[in-house]
Amino acid sequence: MKDQKSYYLGLDVGTNSIGYAVTDKEYDLLKFHGEPAWGTTVFDEASLNTDRRGFRTARRRLDRRQQRVTLIQELFAEEIAKIDERFFLRLRGSYLYRDDTTDPFPLFNDANYTDKDYYAQYPTIHHLIFDLMTSDEPHDARLVYLACAWLVAHRGHFLSNIDKAGLSSVKDFDLVYGRFLAFFADNGYDAPWGNIDVEAFGKCLKTKMSVTSKNQELISILCNGVKPKKQAKDEDSDQAFPFSLEGMIKLLAGGTYALKDLFGKEEYSELEIKSVSLGMDEEKFAQVMADIGDDYDIIGAMRSIYDWAVLVDVLGDSSCVSQAKIKTYEQHKADLASLKY
Repeated sequence: MKDQKSYYLGLDVGTNSIGYAVTDKEYDLLKFHGEPAWGTTVFDEASLNTDRRGFRTARRRLDRRQQRVTLIQELFAEEIAKIDERFFLRLRGSYLYRDDTTDPFPLFNDANYTDKDYYAQYPTIHHLIFDLMTSDEPHDARLVYLACAWLVAHRGHFLSNIDKAGLSSVKDFDLVYGRFLAFFADNGYDAPWGNIDVEAFGKCLKTKMSVTSKNQELISILCNGVKPKKQAKDEDSDQAFPFSLEGMIKLLAGGTYALKDLFGKEEYSELEIKSVSLGMDEEKFAQVMADIGDDYDIIGAMRSIYDWAVLVDVLGDSSCVSQAKIKTYEQHKADLASLKY
């Protein structure tokens, strides 16, 4: 109907809808299939900016991961091309069904070595990494690429300088805790707490329990069961301690704490990332570091202790992460066999 007109009637915020009516030039309500031509258009509920920010962060993280893997491919391309020109082409098409590609295997398609042989030799990527670490024999360049690509894709962080020859020192909590206390002495702050049972502290940190339970346990060890102060600055003390003791313990327990409460600075409530957790991903830590500057040093000091607990839990009695993962794989394999039996 060329003479029809649509008129906006109103917006209902509660239902995210807009009402409208269709009339002629005389403003008479038109009919459609014998019914008045009026109605509503319902829109999807708007997403919060925090939700959209999470998607943007994930996209940036995946883009950077792909950039690192692409760089590794460029470094290995010439050497791999000498033995398998279609290796990277097969990798790019690995998501396809085998019926949709001419290659029966996405990784290895040699006459005497296929994916079946590869997975029989290396059930997980950690089997491959551990073999490359411990064997002096030359390996296929494609195997080296797969290990390097996985490592740069799952790179972790580089906040701690670890010497492979002194890995035992990494597991020594006394050394880690000593460096933590040295941060306060070097910056002219009071120690966060007095003499404590360091062994009990370390044991509590690496014990798996809920955040609430661990928080209560840490309060018992560090503060003799007395509730820690929430305010960041103790005005009754002559010594400066510009951090919230409650916040520090909550973070060490694996919880989340507001930056403005941790440092006693209201301006931190205006930041994009308002709360921090020692288990956050690297992208968020980088953003927090850029936003709060030197105040990040105390978070880095606490994170060294938190990372110690995570690393010790992963390593167990192993000498490296890959060896620990292999033991976990073998344990799961044995458990599955027992379960099926």
